Amino acid sequence: MQSLKSVKESIKLKETKREFSIYTCNDRLTHFGALFSKNEYIQSIFRAAHNHSDSLTPVLIEGEMGTGKKSLALEMHCHVHNPKNFFIFDVENDSFEKFKSLNGSTVFIEEIDRLTSTLQEELVSYLKWQKKSMQGARVIAATSIALEKLIHFKYQLLYHFRRIHFYLSPLRERKEDVLPLIDFFVAKFSEDKKGMVHFSHQLLGKLIDYHWPLNVGELKEEIRYLIKKYGHMNKWATEMVSSRIVGESAKHMSSILKTQEDLTAALEKLEKAMILESLVRTNWNKSKTSRELGISRSGLIQKVEKYGLIQH
Repeated sequence: MQSLKSVKESIKLKETKREFSIYTCNDRLTHFGALFSKNEYIQSIFRAAHNHSDSLTPVLIEGEMGTGKKSLALEMHCHVHNPKNFFIFDVENDSFEKFKSLNGSTVFIEEIDRLTSTLQEELVSYLKWQKKSMQGARVIAATSIALEKLIHFKYQLLYHFRRIHFYLSPLRERKEDVLPLIDFFVAKFSEDKKGMVHFSHQLLGKLIDYHWPLNVGELKEEIRYLIKKYGHMNKWATEMVSSRIVGESAKHMSSILKTQEDLTAALEKLEKAMILESLVRTNWNKSKTSRELGISRSGLIQKVEKYGLIQH
């Protein structure tokens, strides 16, 4: 007869697999050059970027670090021009004047918010000249800060970049892209086309739930780390990933037990830390937290009240 524990574990595994189906079934990837996404909003950006690729109209790409601003700019350029004619503007040494003779080229400003007042004036002058002459390198700029919040920016410059303005949403807002990206990076770094076969369901759950503050770039480096350290293994478990993803509870366990004379107090301290960590990781979703910890939702609520845990 199947034990109550094994029944619960079986139910939990089925729920986990059902969650994964949200990200894997029936949705088709949309590609723009080397970029891809299952997210409808990002797909709409790909379509707009494709439509505006063959144009001299300046483009502004806004988004957090690691969302792929430079990659999008490069794909817009490469869609119609030679990759060799893609230039990155050097804020310290470059002048926009030198790009007047570079027809069929793109100059990419990685952080337009770093432009000095003098460079802003020069860029405004360049864009006015370009609009009249229809010559010179196209300007694509990026920023992690909304330009409207930068009071030192000239209104004329904002005006030029409002016509084509893309916002790349962070990875935490498009979780359906996590699994395809994992597949892509596994193949990229290991030449292994089997992709997620290496990952346990628990590990995939952690990677989907993680908030990825540094976005796609952080996910890329995490997969690179797994390949480098555990590429020889057939299956990857949760404890193999970085502590910032899986949590610090396991690492803290030994130190907590050593610093507590009373075993009951030590276990309570560890339980509190694990519950708080899981709540933060799931954005205080109690149903998801209870499943992750393997306890009932009502039991979780009782423990949250017991330890006085409050969402800040």
